[in-house]
Amino acid sequence: MGFKMEISLLVSSIKRCFENMMPERNYLEQGRKIQAPGILFSFDLQVNDSQKAASIEVHRLVHLLFVYPHATFMTEIEYGFNPSDFKMTSNHDSCYKSDGIWSPLSKIYFNMCESINELRKERHKKEIAPIQMGSHASIWDMKTVMVDLIPDPDHPGGYWKKVEKIVNLKKS
Repeated sequence: MGFKMEISLLVSSIKRCFENMMPERNYLEQGRKIQAPGILFSFDLQVNDSQKAASIEVHRLVHLLFVYPHATFMTEIEYGFNPSDFKMTSNHDSCYKSDGIWSPLSKIYFNMCESINELRKERHKKEIAPIQMGSHASIWDMKTVMVDLIPDPDHPGGYWKKVEKIVNLKKS
């Protein structure tokens, strides 16, 4: 699978740089609105059936929002997303790569592989295993943002948040 290492490594490296610039802060306090800086990544994920002639390729634009110090949100809305489109995938530092990045991307990858096989069936071709497919991820966009987080009513009394507002940080 082509997404895991490249995206996790990139996000981890940028996360460490970002943390070094930030003061200590615990935004995970329950029951209140908070504002925190973040980085919004947009990735173009591509999967193809690795066939030279008439190759089938599927693309997904996935947005990953990392909010300092370690909350991770994700959406698959291609263009014109709203802050409410982001779903929290992790809220802790120890597993943000596995829970917040890898697990959701893995689901997206296998859904893309299913789409490839559906298109192959329509063209009267045999299904192929995901491991036989080619995959690639490229950065579509990356920017620093300020994020307003509110308690998630679907997870009352917990640390889960929803994104209420995302504002691009301006250059000074």
